[in-house]
Amino acid sequence: MATVTFTTASPAPAAGASITWLSPTPLDLTTFTLAAVSGPIQNPTATHQTIQLADGTELSVSGTGFTYDAAGNVTGGTTTEVDLLSPLLPAPSQTIATFANLSLPAAQAWTWLSTGNIAALEAAVFAGNVTITGGAGNDVLVSGPGNDTIDGGGGQNTVVYSGNEAQYSFSTSGST
Repeated sequence: MATVTFTTASPAPAAGASITWLSPTPLDLTTFTLAAVSGPIQNPTATHQTIQLADGTELSVSGTGFTYDAAGNVTGGTTTEVDLLSPLLPAPSQTIATFANLSLPAAQAWTWLSTGNIAALEAAVFAGNVTITGGAGNDVLVSGPGNDTIDGGGGQNTVVYSGNEAQYSFSTSGST
């Protein structure tokens, strides 16, 4: 397995998210999406909330200063980590992916999720210098606008980047 670091020629955003795929099912970031929110936030506290999606996936959301209105909508705070939990894998609510090192306004993230604007949520997550770690399968991973570090994990992986190749520099570490 090799780690590939993408460095863009243009100024890059600040440090960003760390995305780790833990599922035995291969990840394809070119088609990955989240299902619609299927109900109210469960177990809301100032530092944690659980969000149920229509496909049975749960989002375990951690952060700071979460506040809620009378209807249970997020009105404030900062989202710092989101774990995707799948009831479809052998262990109940097994973590299939972790999105860490986030700094998202929690109310905005909730609005994107609850209105189905997953593209805006993904753009915010991928805005900085993202570290992506694939799983054991043959993953398809996507580089964002920052100086990203991508470790494919196991399998025969593909990395997709956009723009002119001259805007990138590539370096590898580990075996290929």
